[in-house]
Amino acid sequence: MNRILILLCLGIVSIGSVSAQYESDFLSYYEEEFYSVHFASFGGLKLVYQGESAGIAFRRIPESLQEPLRLYPETEELLNTYSKKQTSGSVIYWGGVGLMTAGYIYTLATNNGSGNPEMNLGIGLGMVGIGTVIGLVGGFRMTNGQANLVEAVNLYNRYRARDYN
Repeated sequence: MNRILILLCLGIVSIGSVSAQYESDFLSYYEEEFYSVHFASFGGLKLVYQGESAGIAFRRIPESLQEPLRLYPETEELLNTYSKKQTSGSVIYWGGVGLMTAGYIYTLATNNGSGNPEMNLGIGLGMVGIGTVIGLVGGFRMTNGQANLVEAVNLYNRYRARDYN
């Protein structure tokens, strides 16, 4: 009876040791092979992979961070969708900012009392309003693209965890 109890205790200790070793191996694999996404108050979303990080708001992701996401067809498709939405959203956003700026300049330039001041003010404020709406649409488009990137990262991490086993 004592031998059975001792063997049982040794079995539990060895299972715990194997489990701890597996967890340690998986954690080092996690640090090397998984992406993480962080949010900084003033920097927005940051993508981190193998110690390299890049902010993803208003800029393209470095190729070294994109390359691993291209290993799987689904993550590559989501990465391409992110890239398209980020590019088009950025063009729309900056177009809106340009129209807002032009509206401010037009309003200030025509505020000299000549011509029809009410009409000039209406045109200038209309440009500012339309530019604001266009800028918001571009911002929403870029945010939607960032959601695709986060989805691609999560899918990539699931594939890498599955490949580990």
